[in-house]
Amino acid sequence: MWKQNQLMSKDRLYFLTFISILSSFIVLAFLGLSYGVKISVNLLLDLELEASKKEVQKIVEILHQYTENNKDKDVLIDNIQEVLYVVEPDTTYLSVIDNNNTIICHPKVSEINEETIVSKQLGNSIRQGIKLGGIHDILMDYKNKLYDNQELNVIEVLYEKKIRNTELKLVSVVNLDKLLLRVMQLKRRLNTIFIVIGICIITVSFFTVRYISSIYEKNIESKNLDLENDIVNMAKLNLGVFANQQKVAVQESIQKEIHSDLEQVSESQRVRLLTYKGDELIPTFIEDIAYVFTENSVSYVVDMKGNKTFSNFSLDDIYTDLDQSLFFRANRQYIIHVKSIEKVIKYGNRQLKILIHNTDVDILISKNKAADFKKWLNV
Repeated sequence: MWKQNQLMSKDRLYFLTFISILSSFIVLAFLGLSYGVKISVNLLLDLELEASKKEVQKIVEILHQYTENNKDKDVLIDNIQEVLYVVEPDTTYLSVIDNNNTIICHPKVSEINEETIVSKQLGNSIRQGIKLGGIHDILMDYKNKLYDNQELNVIEVLYEKKIRNTELKLVSVVNLDKLLLRVMQLKRRLNTIFIVIGICIITVSFFTVRYISSIYEKNIESKNLDLENDIVNMAKLNLGVFANQQKVAVQESIQKEIHSDLEQVSESQRVRLLTYKGDELIPTFIEDIAYVFTENSVSYVVDMKGNKTFSNFSLDDIYTDLDQSLFFRANRQYIIHVKSIEKVIKYGNRQLKILIHNTDVDILISKNKAADFKKWLNV
């Protein structure tokens, strides 16, 4: 049942991850598509303006040479019209208008002599550096606002230049219908690109999350297993400490019942240790010693009540005289009595920390001596 709930939780996590990635991508794609289209429209018209400007200036220079040598206006118009007629109109095309905004030359002959309304909104917007999206908004409002009166012939002029010695102007006109068509095509292509990229990103992200999640779960399971083993080992150590403490208590009880004579005990089983407190010589019973430690080359003996005395012997000499089934040399600074141990806990990388009863002393056993400590406790 627990595993089933865990699987359901994972499936829900994967589902929520998928939904989060999908939602984030949709929002970013929407913003990116809008920004990309507006940037592209601005760039497209900016390039068209520059190209038209150069083309108009170049052609007008040629026409200036003609008008200086030939004053026949009709011949000039016929020549220009002949050139424009064979040129296929694209997003922009060239026309000639007079001062009354009447079309004099046009790629489509049917437009000639038509009265027109000249709009320069796009060209002026580009030259003025209108904010991003402004040109795009003008195009989107093209049919609804700028060209709502279908009876009028309106042309959008990007650039114009007057032909010298005439009343004519050569203009570069934007074919807004074709421009809008190109913008729509651009949007469709960007949509396709975003969809393909989105599918790739979402798929890769989803399986990457699953892969990372599986690795993370394995690491967690491994750490949990190690933690369980540490708990079991610590429990065994503390049970070993408790067992040894009980054993020592039983032995002391037996010794008290038989009233053994302390003077008859051999030197190898010494029951007292001579220590000092100031100038006073104090015999300390070994069974009352909680721990022995060294500080600044002085050995101190602390009994179960917390009383501290010092000894003239080194820690090594003291340890030799102690019953090593009851005392353990934890490290270079401490010797501990099994009865004084309150708890054993794990510390750091395979180290052990010994907590002593009724004190704030924490005694560390290195990982190299941990095995000896366990052996001492018969664990």
